[in-house]
Amino acid sequence: MRNAMVDTRSATAADFDRAANRNASAFWGWLITAGVVWFLAPSWWWALVPGVLCMWNAANSFGATRAAQALRNGTFRIANPNNGAPNGDASSVDEEAHDDEMQAVIEVEATEMYAKTLTRLADRTAQLAAMSASRPSESEQEQMYRMGMADAQQLLADELRKLANKAYGSL
Repeated sequence: MRNAMVDTRSATAADFDRAANRNASAFWGWLITAGVVWFLAPSWWWALVPGVLCMWNAANSFGATRAAQALRNGTFRIANPNNGAPNGDASSVDEEAHDDEMQAVIEVEATEMYAKTLTRLADRTAQLAAMSASRPSESEQEQMYRMGMADAQQLLADELRKLANKAYGSL
């Protein structure tokens, strides 16, 4: 009998499907064996060994089927290069096209993060400008200085918002 186990770090979904089929076949073999032993043996205890092996193979078949499905869905929990590949097999994937696609996704995500960061920075700068303008001053000269700083900070906030809107527009 061939080994029904597969290398989980490099197996394809087809490898797991074959393992599931081997375990399912072994399940039926052990089930028939358990039935025959139970019928012919003087005690039903003799049928426990093939019965346990039957259940073991059923559990392995179910596990291999779930692993194959997880590879196809991209939710396999063990590091495997076939995880999420079409039909759970990365050997047919064009590496260059896949890399280009991933690069495009990364660029969109980076631009989105850049735009969100600029928006948050603009909001904080506008908040700082409002606080600078409303802060009480001891002299008129200090008050004029604070108002000038508040205007400069508000200009900075407006320019940051323009940059953020431009980044959002490029998405």
